[in-house]
Amino acid sequence: MRNNLLLILGLLLISSCSENTPTIVYDEDDKVNTSETVKDTLKYQIGDLPIKIDSLDYLIHPIGEIADSENNKKNTYSYGADNYTTFQLATERGDEIFGQMKNLLFENIKNGETTLLTDENIEIQKVNYLRDVAELSGKNHITYEVIDSDTNNDHTLDNNDILSLYLSNGDGVGFRKLTKKNSNLIDYKTIPELNRLYFKSVSDSNKNSVFDREDEVIYQFIILGINKIIDYNPSN
Repeated sequence: MRNNLLLILGLLLISSCSENTPTIVYDEDDKVNTSETVKDTLKYQIGDLPIKIDSLDYLIHPIGEIADSENNKKNTYSYGADNYTTFQLATERGDEIFGQMKNLLFENIKNGETTLLTDENIEIQKVNYLRDVAELSGKNHITYEVIDSDTNNDHTLDNNDILSLYLSNGDGVGFRKLTKKNSNLIDYKTIPELNRLYFKSVSDSNKNSVFDREDEVIYQFIILGINKIIDYNPSN
Protein backbone atom coordinates (compact mmCIF):
# COMPACT_ATOMS: atom_id res chain seq x y z
CA MET A 1 0.00 0.00 0.00
CA ARG A 2 2.77 2.40 0.94
CA ASN A 3 4.74 1.68 -2.25
CA ASN A 4 1.61 2.25 -4.34
CA LEU A 5 1.03 5.60 -2.68
CA LEU A 6 4.60 6.69 -3.33
CA LEU A 7 4.29 5.70 -7.01
CA ILE A 8 1.07 7.68 -7.39
CA LEU A 9 2.63 10.73 -5.77
CA GLY A 10 5.63 10.47 -8.07
CA LEU A 11 3.43 10.31 -11.17
CA LEU A 12 1.43 13.31 -9.99
CA LEU A 13 4.65 15.22 -9.52
CA ILE A 14 5.78 14.48 -13.06
CA SER A 15 2.40 15.22 -14.64
CA SER A 16 2.22 18.56 -12.85
CA CYS A 17 5.45 19.62 -14.58
CA SER A 18 3.60 19.92 -17.91
CA GLU A 19 1.65 23.00 -16.76
CA ASN A 20 3.14 25.99 -18.58
CA THR A 21 2.69 29.59 -17.37
CA PRO A 22 5.30 31.49 -19.39
CA THR A 23 6.34 35.12 -19.18
CA ILE A 24 8.79 37.20 -21.20
CA VAL A 25 11.17 39.91 -20.02
CA TYR A 26 12.24 42.65 -22.47
CA ASP A 27 15.22 44.97 -22.40
CA GLU A 28 15.18 48.71 -23.15
CA ASP A 29 15.17 48.00 -26.90
CA ASP A 30 12.09 45.76 -26.61
CA LYS A 31 14.16 42.67 -27.28
CA VAL A 32 13.68 39.49 -25.27
CA ASN A 33 16.14 39.72 -22.41
CA THR A 34 17.20 36.13 -21.87
CA SER A 35 19.97 35.22 -19.45
CA GLU A 36 22.52 32.48 -19.09
CA THR A 37 21.19 29.67 -16.94
CA VAL A 38 23.02 28.97 -13.71
CA LYS A 39 23.94 25.42 -12.74
CA ASP A 40 22.11 24.35 -9.58
CA THR A 41 24.81 22.98 -7.26
CA LEU A 42 22.11 21.19 -5.25
CA LYS A 43 21.34 18.95 -8.24
CA TYR A 44 23.27 16.19 -9.96
CA GLN A 45 22.77 14.34 -13.22
CA ILE A 46 21.37 10.82 -13.41
CA GLY A 47 19.82 8.57 -16.03
CA ASP A 48 16.52 6.73 -15.91
CA LEU A 49 15.65 3.18 -16.92
CA PRO A 50 15.43 2.74 -20.71
CA ILE A 51 12.14 2.99 -22.58
CA LYS A 52 11.40 0.81 -25.61
CA ILE A 53 8.83 1.98 -28.13
CA ASP A 54 7.86 -0.83 -30.46
CA SER A 55 8.51 -0.16 -34.14
CA LEU A 56 11.76 1.58 -33.13
CA ASP A 57 15.08 -0.28 -33.01
CA TYR A 58 16.24 1.94 -30.18
CA LEU A 59 16.16 2.15 -26.43
CA ILE A 60 15.54 5.66 -25.15
CA HIS A 61 17.42 6.54 -21.96
CA PRO A 62 16.11 9.71 -20.24
CA ILE A 63 18.81 11.90 -18.66
CA GLY A 64 18.07 14.57 -16.10
CA GLU A 65 18.87 16.16 -12.77
CA ILE A 66 17.59 15.49 -9.27
CA ALA A 67 18.03 17.41 -6.05
CA ASP A 68 20.94 16.68 -3.75
CA SER A 69 18.95 18.19 -0.89
CA GLU A 70 15.80 16.99 0.83
CA ASN A 71 14.77 20.64 1.14
CA ASN A 72 14.26 21.01 -2.61
CA LYS A 73 10.48 20.65 -2.80
CA LYS A 74 10.52 20.34 -6.58
CA ASN A 75 12.11 16.91 -6.36
CA THR A 76 10.89 15.56 -3.02
CA TYR A 77 7.60 14.66 -1.45
CA SER A 78 6.60 13.74 2.07
CA TYR A 79 5.05 10.57 3.44
CA GLY A 80 4.37 10.60 7.13
CA ALA A 81 7.29 12.04 9.04
CA ASP A 82 9.89 11.25 6.36
CA ASN A 83 11.03 12.96 3.18
CA TYR A 84 11.73 10.92 0.07
CA THR A 85 13.70 11.98 -2.97
CA THR A 86 12.09 10.77 -6.19
CA PHE A 87 14.74 9.39 -8.53
CA GLN A 88 12.25 9.00 -11.38
CA LEU A 89 12.86 11.38 -14.27
CA ALA A 90 10.18 10.23 -16.68
CA THR A 91 7.13 8.06 -17.03
CA GLU A 92 5.87 6.25 -20.13
CA ARG A 93 2.28 6.30 -21.36
CA GLY A 94 1.82 4.47 -24.65
CA ASP A 95 3.79 6.36 -27.30
CA GLU A 96 4.47 9.30 -24.97
CA ILE A 97 7.14 10.01 -22.36
CA PHE A 98 6.52 12.68 -19.72
CA GLY A 99 8.92 14.20 -17.22
CA GLN A 100 11.73 16.65 -16.66
CA MET A 101 14.56 15.54 -18.92
CA LYS A 102 17.71 17.39 -19.89
CA ASN A 103 18.59 15.01 -22.71
CA LEU A 104 17.89 11.60 -24.24
CA LEU A 105 20.36 8.87 -25.12
CA PHE A 106 19.32 6.70 -28.10
CA GLU A 107 20.79 3.18 -28.01
CA ASN A 108 20.68 1.07 -31.17
CA ILE A 109 19.58 -2.39 -30.01
CA LYS A 110 21.15 -4.05 -33.06
CA ASN A 111 24.72 -2.78 -32.71
CA GLY A 112 24.81 -1.07 -29.30
CA GLU A 113 25.79 2.31 -30.69
CA THR A 114 24.55 5.31 -28.71
CA THR A 115 23.72 8.87 -29.71
CA LEU A 116 22.75 11.87 -27.60
CA LEU A 117 19.75 13.83 -28.81
CA THR A 118 21.35 17.25 -28.29
CA ASP A 119 24.27 19.13 -26.79
CA GLU A 120 22.11 22.15 -25.94
CA ASN A 121 20.98 23.15 -22.45
CA ILE A 122 17.24 22.46 -22.61
CA GLU A 123 14.45 20.87 -20.60
CA ILE A 124 12.31 18.25 -22.33
CA GLN A 125 8.83 17.90 -20.85
CA LYS A 126 7.16 15.53 -23.30
CA VAL A 127 8.25 13.11 -26.02
CA ASN A 128 5.73 11.73 -28.54
CA TYR A 129 6.31 9.01 -31.15
CA LEU A 130 4.15 9.76 -34.23
CA ARG A 131 2.81 6.24 -34.72
CA ASP A 132 -0.07 7.22 -37.02
CA VAL A 133 2.37 8.81 -39.45
CA ALA A 134 4.71 5.81 -39.33
CA GLU A 135 1.89 3.37 -40.08
CA LEU A 136 1.05 5.18 -43.31
CA SER A 137 4.43 6.44 -44.49
CA GLY A 138 6.81 3.89 -42.98
CA LYS A 139 8.90 6.79 -41.63
CA ASN A 140 9.55 7.29 -37.93
CA HIS A 141 9.33 10.73 -36.33
CA ILE A 142 9.34 11.98 -32.74
CA THR A 143 8.11 15.31 -31.40
CA TYR A 144 9.34 17.03 -28.24
CA GLU A 145 7.85 19.75 -26.04
CA VAL A 146 10.90 21.71 -24.94
CA ILE A 147 11.88 24.71 -22.82
CA ASP A 148 15.01 26.04 -24.51
CA SER A 149 15.29 29.69 -23.48
CA ASP A 150 15.20 31.60 -20.20
CA THR A 151 12.58 34.09 -21.39
CA ASN A 152 11.66 35.36 -17.90
CA ASN A 153 15.33 36.05 -17.12
CA ASP A 154 15.55 34.20 -13.80
CA HIS A 155 18.62 32.13 -14.79
CA THR A 156 16.72 28.82 -14.84
CA LEU A 157 14.70 26.83 -17.37
CA ASP A 158 11.28 26.02 -15.94
CA ASN A 159 7.53 26.33 -16.53
CA ASN A 160 7.74 30.12 -16.38
CA ASP A 161 9.60 30.10 -19.72
CA ILE A 162 8.05 29.61 -23.15
CA LEU A 163 7.42 26.12 -24.54
CA SER A 164 8.72 25.16 -27.99
CA LEU A 165 8.02 22.26 -30.35
CA TYR A 166 10.90 20.17 -31.71
CA LEU A 167 11.08 17.26 -34.14
CA SER A 168 13.56 14.46 -34.91
CA ASN A 169 13.75 11.19 -36.79
CA GLY A 170 12.96 8.01 -34.87
CA ASP A 171 16.64 7.57 -34.00
CA GLY A 172 16.95 11.07 -32.52
CA VAL A 173 18.87 12.37 -35.54
CA GLY A 174 17.81 15.69 -37.10
CA PHE A 175 16.65 17.29 -33.86
CA ARG A 176 15.29 20.71 -34.85
CA LYS A 177 13.03 23.46 -33.56
CA LEU A 178 9.71 23.99 -35.36
CA THR A 179 7.98 26.87 -33.55
CA LYS A 180 9.15 30.41 -34.16
CA LYS A 181 11.52 32.13 -31.77
CA ASN A 182 9.82 33.59 -28.68
CA SER A 183 6.45 32.02 -29.52
CA ASN A 184 4.78 29.74 -26.98
CA LEU A 185 3.46 26.37 -28.15
CA ILE A 186 -0.31 25.92 -27.81
CA ASP A 187 -1.07 22.59 -29.47
CA TYR A 188 -0.16 20.27 -32.34
CA LYS A 189 -1.61 17.31 -34.25
CA THR A 190 -0.81 15.09 -37.20
CA ILE A 191 -2.72 14.54 -40.44
CA PRO A 192 -1.07 11.24 -41.42
CA GLU A 193 -2.89 10.97 -44.76
CA LEU A 194 -1.08 14.13 -45.86
CA ASN A 195 2.13 13.36 -43.96
CA ARG A 196 1.76 16.66 -42.14
CA LEU A 197 2.32 17.87 -38.59
CA TYR A 198 0.19 20.91 -37.75
CA PHE A 199 1.02 23.17 -34.81
CA LYS A 200 0.01 26.54 -33.42
CA SER A 201 1.75 28.92 -31.08
CA VAL A 202 1.23 32.41 -29.73
CA SER A 203 3.56 35.40 -29.92
CA ASP A 204 3.60 38.19 -27.34
CA SER A 205 2.84 40.69 -30.09
CA ASN A 206 1.69 43.45 -27.72
CA LYS A 207 4.84 42.96 -25.62
CA ASN A 208 3.14 43.05 -22.24
CA SER A 209 5.30 40.09 -21.08
CA VAL A 210 2.39 37.61 -20.90
CA PHE A 211 0.33 35.70 -23.46
CA ASP A 212 -3.26 36.87 -23.74
CA ARG A 213 -6.12 37.27 -26.21
CA GLU A 214 -4.55 40.39 -27.70
CA ASP A 215 -1.54 38.44 -28.97
CA GLU A 216 -0.99 36.93 -32.40
CA VAL A 217 -1.72 33.23 -32.89
CA ILE A 218 0.68 31.59 -35.35
CA TYR A 219 -0.46 28.64 -37.49
CA GLN A 220 2.08 26.39 -39.21
CA PHE A 221 2.56 22.88 -40.53
CA ILE A 222 5.53 20.84 -41.63
CA ILE A 223 5.55 18.27 -44.41
CA LEU A 224 7.30 15.35 -42.77
CA GLY A 225 10.16 13.88 -44.75
CA ILE A 226 10.47 17.06 -46.80
CA ASN A 227 10.79 19.03 -43.55
CA LYS A 228 9.38 22.20 -45.07
CA ILE A 229 7.55 24.49 -42.63
CA ILE A 230 4.61 26.41 -44.09
CA ASP A 231 2.76 29.33 -42.48
CA TYR A 232 -1.00 29.60 -42.95
CA ASN A 233 -3.97 31.41 -41.41
CA PRO A 234 -7.33 29.62 -41.25
CA SER A 235 -9.14 32.79 -40.15
CA ASN A 236 -8.40 34.71 -43.35
